[in-house]
Amino acid sequence: MITIHKIVIRSLYMVLVVAAAAFSSCTNAPAGGPGSTTTNSVGAPTGTSVDGKVRTASLNDKNHLSSANVPGTNNGRLACAWAVNHVVTDGLGHPVGGGLSTAEMADALNSGRGHLVSLESAPSGCIIISPTTGPIVGHVGILMDGSGPSRRIYSNSSANALYMDNFSVQQWNDYFKGKGLSVLVYELNN
Repeated sequence: MITIHKIVIRSLYMVLVVAAAAFSSCTNAPAGGPGSTTTNSVGAPTGTSVDGKVRTASLNDKNHLSSANVPGTNNGRLACAWAVNHVVTDGLGHPVGGGLSTAEMADALNSGRGHLVSLESAPSGCIIISPTTGPIVGHVGILMDGSGPSRRIYSNSSANALYMDNFSVQQWNDYFKGKGLSVLVYELNN
C-alpha cells in the first residue's frame, strides 16, 4: 500500500513539473503573443501592442480627422488634445483623458494613464506633450516613425483644423522649449 502511494505521489509530482514547465513557456510567449510588440521591416510596431494600436489609428486618421466643427476648440484651432483623444480612442477604445486641455491630459498621464519614457527609447504611438502652463498654450501629438531630430510627430494643425504630420522632433523641441514649456513623452499603459 505504501509503495502505491509513493508511485502516485511521484506521478503527481511529475505532472506538476510538466505543467509548471508548460505554464512557464506560455507566460514567456514569443514575439507576437499577447502584450508583445512585433515589428515590420522598418522596426515600427505592427499593431499588436498598445503603442502599435495607437500608431495604426494615427496613420488611419492622418489627413482625415478634421477638428473644424468640434465645439469649444475655436473652429479647430485649439483641438490638439481632442485630436489625440480621438486617435487613442480609435486605437484602444478609450481616450487618454483631459478633454480639450493639454494640462489636464498631462494630469491624466501622470495619474496612471501612462508612464514617462525617454524620447530615444519611445516606440511609435507614444504621446508627446508640452502642457499648457499659465498663459503659455501647449500642444500634444503622437510620436511616429523615424529617429533622432527628424522623427515625425502627428498632431492637430491649428491652421488647418486637421490631424496631420506637422512636426519633427527638432521642430517641436525648438518651438515649445523656446516658449518655456516642457517636452514630455509618455507610453500609454493600456
